[in-house]
Amino acid sequence: MEPKFRDDKMIARYLLGELSEAEQTQLEEIAFSDSDYLQHVRAVEKDLIDEYARGELSGAAREAFEQRFFASEERRRQIKFARALMKVAGESPARASSDAAAIPWWGSIFFFGRGLNPALRFALAALALFVVIGGVWLFRESMRSRREQAQVQPPAEATPPVQENATPKSAAEQRAQNEPQATPSPANQLEGRQTPQPVVASLLLLPGTSRGAESQPHLTITPATSTAQLRVMLERGDEYKTYGLQLRTISGKVVRSQAGLTAHRARGGRAVVITLPASLLTTGDYELTLNGINEQKRAEPLGYYYFTVRKE
Repeated sequence: MEPKFRDDKMIARYLLGELSEAEQTQLEEIAFSDSDYLQHVRAVEKDLIDEYARGELSGAAREAFEQRFFASEERRRQIKFARALMKVAGESPARASSDAAAIPWWGSIFFFGRGLNPALRFALAALALFVVIGGVWLFRESMRSRREQAQVQPPAEATPPVQENATPKSAAEQRAQNEPQATPSPANQLEGRQTPQPVVASLLLLPGTSRGAESQPHLTITPATSTAQLRVMLERGDEYKTYGLQLRTISGKVVRSQAGLTAHRARGGRAVVITLPASLLTTGDYELTLNGINEQKRAEPLGYYYFTVRKE
């Protein structure tokens, strides 16, 4: 991983859509393969939301933030929560801390004891003395038991070394070893070759991608590509037994509709995976609609994902 992708400013530029397509693709591939890095991206996203709630973003950064983050329902809830938290935290933190530090811990115990009657204070003192004496007795018994076990346990016997004796070879084995080996024929060599594995083009789709953004993810399909795989990351709280999705071109032509999908655990969260032949995709922009199927077998829209396909 290049050092620049570990910089929080670089990750913040990615979240605001200020990176080039090549840099965005490289950062998303790192986040998909490294769960720790994906958690770091989400931490930077939380810090960015807090900065917006505190009013620390201005100018182009604030406009880019509102354009990308307000497109997601989950992110709008996070922004609302951050604003409420800032309002509560700013009311009276100094007064609470000064009241807590006014009375030391030993003073609290003293005032607590003064409020009790003499009989109860005597009972508490006797209980404390009993706990101290019992703790000392348990410690001494534990040490004595360890010493007795050390005296009774015999020392471990040394394991004798094992010698490996070479088994003498038979006369037939020696003759077979000395004879020259036959060279495999070209036909046998062709039979031993493995058939080439199919090429799969994979793309990670994160929630909150804006339609028509310059940093929109893209999927590259070469002539050797046979299968395309789309990994759709779910937002937190979008938990259903099954999911359905519809993939269509930007002009509205339906490419694939599929239901009965289940979410799988992925690095950094849960994802719904769809696999389709690469021949179904042509160069252009696509929109993927993800729905959650509730207990009444009704589809509830969860989000829209946009990406671009390029064929070489």
